[in-house]
Amino acid sequence: MIRSLLETTSTELSHVANLSLEKREDDQAFLNDGEIHHLQIFSPEEMLLILIELVGTSYGCMICND
Repeated sequence: MIRSLLETTSTELSHVANLSLEKREDDQAFLNDGEIHHLQIFSPEEMLLILIELVGTSYGCMICND
């Protein structure tokens, strides 16, 4: 479900795109399987950026469905 939401987002505004390749891969692994251990290498600030992106994506999907 999380992954399907993110597939609709624009990468131009993605905070995750600014992360290192290793962190982007771990973020993608988390989105694929939901296992929280993938997020252990992220700083609190990076976690916040990921959550902001997830919330923004979810909100955008809700607006588009109206």
